[in-house]
Amino acid sequence: MIPLFYQSLWRDEAFSFFLALKSPLEIISLTALDYSPPLYYTLLHYWTTLFGETELSLRSLSLLFHLGSVFVSSLIIHKLTNKWLGALLTSLAVLLNPYLIHYAFETRMYTMLAFLILTSTWFLLNKKHLLSGLFAALAIFTHNYATFYLISLVLILLLTENQKPKLMGFFKLILLPILALGSWASIVLSQWSRIESSFWLSKPTFISLLGTFHSYIIGHSSYVFGNYLFYTSLATILLAIFSWKFSKIRLPLNKVLMPAALILPVVLSIIVSLTITPIYHDRYLISTLYLAILSIGYVLSTETFTHPLVQSLKTVLITTYLATLIPTSIYTLQTPLSQPIKDSVSFISNQKKGSVAVAENALNFLETKYYFRQYNLDIPVYVFSENGSIPSYIGSVVFDKKDIITTLPDRDYWSINARGGAHYVP
Repeated sequence: MIPLFYQSLWRDEAFSFFLALKSPLEIISLTALDYSPPLYYTLLHYWTTLFGETELSLRSLSLLFHLGSVFVSSLIIHKLTNKWLGALLTSLAVLLNPYLIHYAFETRMYTMLAFLILTSTWFLLNKKHLLSGLFAALAIFTHNYATFYLISLVLILLLTENQKPKLMGFFKLILLPILALGSWASIVLSQWSRIESSFWLSKPTFISLLGTFHSYIIGHSSYVFGNYLFYTSLATILLAIFSWKFSKIRLPLNKVLMPAALILPVVLSIIVSLTITPIYHDRYLISTLYLAILSIGYVLSTETFTHPLVQSLKTVLITTYLATLIPTSIYTLQTPLSQPIKDSVSFISNQKKGSVAVAENALNFLETKYYFRQYNLDIPVYVFSENGSIPSYIGSVVFDKKDIITTLPDRDYWSINARGGAHYVP
């Protein structure tokens, strides 16, 4: 099986699991006290009810949305170019991107957000404004960044119509998203105020933006193909920008979707981070990576320049990029990045000793608790906090008061350290 399916859950994934154990009404109330909307957790609640609580079950939901995004990407490119080869190659680039692969196997809402954004864009390009608005509204209940994409969709509608858009079409697009925002806006403001006082993010810098660009191309791992993939990707991007800049194509994805749906959410998140509170993080903007690949694929699928030299260069670059992308994606699928919490709990389960387990750091308590549940270990799991409090960004809304201890046991307990290792204290 694919190793990424079975790597140890990390803190945010374990948080998703324990929140999804709650009832739908509890999920709504708890997410209002956390940092994200409730739709993904509610869906995960029913998903685990149907398919179980294993890592495979938890992560397969994200993978399903990633595969759905690949399919919608092919539809968008074919719609705009009427070329199945360009649609196939672009969707292949989406499928195998190392950064997207990583989050396709993470129990979080990011691929769901991307699927909803892409599907909303697809319906907008087909002038199905109400359906586009429906998926945008669902995205708003999935992640707070969806508001930035809604602004982009409205801009696309305003700029891509041959004539000024009909008033009815405009209202169909914004009706459901406005209702969604109206019901959740006050909660978002309270969430952002908590981010300002207790979150871990810092203001974005030019270096952090370069880091995002680098991660989007090669992912989070270091590997032998990394530099080859980065420079090949950079050359392909530059060719696409050159084609976009000097072509006379007037189709929406080329002239509007790239600057609007791709750049605008990034710019808005940076503005909010610099002026109100830091909210910028590359994984929150994952939908822009899907859109970037689509934009590049669209431009390169269109015959903008017929000169044989340009065509040969384009063929060489695309072939080299895909040839480098395939082994990179295989490496990514086989390289877990999380702490080995699962291995430590498996070791504990075979020792037949210890009356309790204590996570020394709140950062890995939830995943420790998850694996004790998976291994059916009948000993309590606690988290040590000297002052008895847990930072909210760690997922404190799913912590029970009885989970927290302020003094360590004298003896006979298992200690789980911050790196995921375990040792017995006799």
